[in-house]
Amino acid sequence: MAAYNSVPAVTRVILFDIDGTLLFTGGAGSRALAGAFEELFGVGDALRGMSLAGRTDAGILASLARQNDLPRNIIVFNIFEF
Repeated sequence: MAAYNSVPAVTRVILFDIDGTLLFTGGAGSRALAGAFEELFGVGDALRGMSLAGRTDAGILASLARQNDLPRNIIVFNIFEF
């Protein structure tokens, strides 16, 4: 029989939820994405007018590349460079 006292009392879960489908963070995910996009690509306010709800991270990044005339592969390279 399994020893129940070996289970940790506290479990930590880290969720990444840019589009807001899992958590309500008051817009922290979109602010972080916009800040990172500006830092990496020099485009301020890149998310203006873009709905993130229900979209995948890859879909959001592809749309950002398209609407800011950036090649999609430059986004992947810059994000994973760090």
